[in-house]
Amino acid sequence: MLNNKLKVLVLAINELLNTILPSVFNLSLLTTIKVAMDQISGNLLEDIGFTFPNLQLLTVSLNQFFGTIPLSISIAINLIILQLEGNELSGKVLSSVNLHNVRMVTLFTTNIWSGGFDANELNTFTDSQMPLT
Repeated sequence: MLNNKLKVLVLAINELLNTILPSVFNLSLLTTIKVAMDQISGNLLEDIGFTFPNLQLLTVSLNQFFGTIPLSISIAINLIILQLEGNELSGKVLSSVNLHNVRMVTLFTTNIWSGGFDANELNTFTDSQMPLT
């Protein structure tokens, strides 16, 4: 059983297979979820922003996630780093007006283009959210 007071969950580079255990979704105090370079598949939790309201870092890089990027990510107002690259995800996330604290977004080899991505959207996002230096 996982400790319900857990704030950081790192499961990276463990050759994990299949899906994330349902008990992880009971850890509402998590600020960091890093599940990278494994072989985890499936959809991202549709209500991830509601389930993890304190989330600051979400990394699911280099796995086998598919489906749409959950719109509820925009509810995670404390999110600073969002790394979705190396999956088969689609949809929009950049125009989420509540993501004021985001400082890094990585999306390469993620199919956000199929969700109606507009190049002007990226400019608006970076101009208002992330100072480029």
